[in-house]
Amino acid sequence: MHLPPARKMPKPFIAALSLVALLGLSYSCKAAGPDRATRAAEIFNSFCLSTSSDFSGIDRRATAARYKVVVDRTLPMPNGQTMRQKNWLVPSIDGAPTMLTSEGGVNGMVHVFVCGIYAPDIAGASMEQSLSLLPRLGSPTKQSEVTGGSSIAWWSAIVGKVPPSGNSQVMLAHGRPGMPGSTVNLIFKTQIGH
Repeated sequence: MHLPPARKMPKPFIAALSLVALLGLSYSCKAAGPDRATRAAEIFNSFCLSTSSDFSGIDRRATAARYKVVVDRTLPMPNGQTMRQKNWLVPSIDGAPTMLTSEGGVNGMVHVFVCGIYAPDIAGASMEQSLSLLPRLGSPTKQSEVTGGSSIAWWSAIVGKVPPSGNSQVMLAHGRPGMPGSTVNLIFKTQIGH
């Protein structure tokens, strides 16, 4: 599997992830149980998969739920376009808050929408099992180990009424050095004008 080159993470994003990781460590020094992973998968399903959502739809729902905003910015892109990014903390009854993430931008004639979660206290195996139980995902389509001990699992997702394809990929990454827990992202691409 060929992965794109790593992008340098901006300082506000790193600060937000650090906050979530610290909160996770303050709740428990052991990994969260399967119920926590199930609830995190439900957050991902609700916000990222259940509808063909976009940045503004996620923003409206997270704002209505009064989730705390930890990142809100617009970034310039090399093609003269911009990318919008916003992250919220979703409270948890039994662990660290889950970070809900959303990014939207245009790359040529393709609109790219990224929606995801970061859960610093959920082990990768528990997260993978919970995601695989979602009817919109099922079993991963591929898995790989990355240099440094990280693991990545991929799914082709049903997003809203859109069938699974190469334009609706979900990625679970865990075991990354310096970043405990699990990160799950939907990468949803649509052609502009369709």
